[in-house]
Amino acid sequence: MHILVLTRKKYLLITVIFIFFVLAYTLAVIIRHILPETEIVIARRISLILPNSTKMSDIYMSSKEDSPIIETGLRFEDKWKTATVRQYDMSEITFQYPDALRLDEIIGLGQEIRVHMNFHHANNKVHGFFQVWKLDRSLEEFLNESKKYSSMTFINFSESAIKVQDLNGFMWEYVFMDTKNDIKGLEAFLENGNEMYRFSMFVMAADYKPQYKRIFKRMFKSLRIKKAAVLPEISFI
Repeated sequence: MHILVLTRKKYLLITVIFIFFVLAYTLAVIIRHILPETEIVIARRISLILPNSTKMSDIYMSSKEDSPIIETGLRFEDKWKTATVRQYDMSEITFQYPDALRLDEIIGLGQEIRVHMNFHHANNKVHGFFQVWKLDRSLEEFLNESKKYSSMTFINFSESAIKVQDLNGFMWEYVFMDTKNDIKGLEAFLENGNEMYRFSMFVMAADYKPQYKRIFKRMFKSLRIKKAAVLPEISFI
C-alpha cells in the first residue's frame, strides 16, 4: 500500500509539470500575437523580430572596403539634378544626372570638341564624360571612322540605333582590355544637325551592374534642346 501512494504522487507531479509547460507555451503564443512587433533586416540577410517596446541604440558592422553590401553605388539613383549647357554659337541643352555623380567644370578641347565635362561617382568606380562636338560629316561616317581607327582591343562590342525626341543616334556597349583590367563601356551619340552629343560611362567589368546601364540610358534620354544655335550674321559688301 505504501508503494502505491508514492507512485500516485509521482504521477500527479509529472501531470502538474506537463500542464505547467503547456500553459506557459500557450501564454507565450498569446503574448506574441497580442504585442506589436518590429522586424529588423540587416544587410538583406539577417532578420530579427522584436517587440515594439524593445529599444536599440547603435548597430555596428565590420566589413571590407569593397563589400557590395554597403556600397553606396547601389543607391545613387535616389535623387536627380538637371545640368544646363550653354556655349557660344551652340544649342542650349539640358540633361539629368544622379545627385551622387560629381560633374566637373566645362572645358573646350578645340574646334571639334566644343564642350567637355567629366563626371565620376563618389565611390570612384564609375567615370565618364559628356561632350558636344561640331561635325563636318554625318554621325554615321564619324562613328565608322572612330571604329576603324580605334586603338582599343575590344573583347565584345554591340551597336544599336536610338532616338531621343527628334534626335537620332547610336548606342555602343562594349568591354575593352586596359593595361590591368577589363573595362565596361557605355556610350551614346545623338545627332542634331552639325552638332553631336556624346555621353560616355566606364566602369571596371568586375564592378559592373545592370543598374549602371539603366542610369546611363536615363541620362542620355533626358537630353533636351532648349534653344537652337544662333549663328552670327555675316554680311557681304
